[in-house]
Amino acid sequence: MLSVAAHAAPQAGHPLAQELWQQRALIISVPAADHAMLADVKSSLQRQDYQTAFAERRMVLYEIIAGKSMRNGVPLEDIQNRALLDSLQLEPPYAASVWLVGLDGGIKLQSAEPVDLQQVFQLIDGMPMRQNELR
Repeated sequence: MLSVAAHAAPQAGHPLAQELWQQRALIISVPAADHAMLADVKSSLQRQDYQTAFAERRMVLYEIIAGKSMRNGVPLEDIQNRALLDSLQLEPPYAASVWLVGLDGGIKLQSAEPVDLQQVFQLIDGMPMRQNELR
């Protein structure tokens, strides 16, 4: 089930601070690289239509695998990694979770269940800022 929650904007130096008002962040945290939740998202992003939809919605992908974070496949520095883990309150063992962080830095979706990217795109498309982008 999908749930929506409010969240304060990230602090300066936090990896999500660079995304503020620029990119929406999809964050997938899994205990191991072969976890099905991450595999499903990465598989979906192999499709051209999903890549296009992801880019049109100004999204970036953060992967957190067993506590190690990457942004679009590039590992974060240790201090950025720690800031991201702390802000999401992630500690070992790292349970599978997904978050969508909006342009304003707020958490728009948080789920321990797998999500379909099509649902994520629909959620974004219903947001006021996305509606303004489409005008």
